[in-house]
Amino acid sequence: MRTARKYKMRDFVTLKTITTNERSDGTVGTTATTLADNVPASVSDVRGVETFRGRKISASTTHVVDTRYRSDLKARDQVVFGSDTLHIVGIKTDGRKRIMTIDCNSDAD
Repeated sequence: MRTARKYKMRDFVTLKTITTNERSDGTVGTTATTLADNVPASVSDVRGVETFRGRKISASTTHVVDTRYRSDLKARDQVVFGSDTLHIVGIKTDGRKRIMTIDCNSDAD
């Protein structure tokens, strides 16, 4: 018998998309637009933990966020948790596209 993994989503995050636009003076700027607010999630601080990607060690991940699947979230976007703005490094989904695991890093490092 196969048991499902239980996700306890006790935290709330804000998901933001980042768009790049060219200004009238020729410079390039970025704008953060809120995709969704108060999204149930499970946020884990994994600083000091090295994760394996393939056969390489990835130390750039500082937080792991588990939430329900969203098709509009991309690797360039952000997750806001409390006062922390987390930049998405990678997104993994389960086979059924029900849960997504988001690897993030924080600017505070």
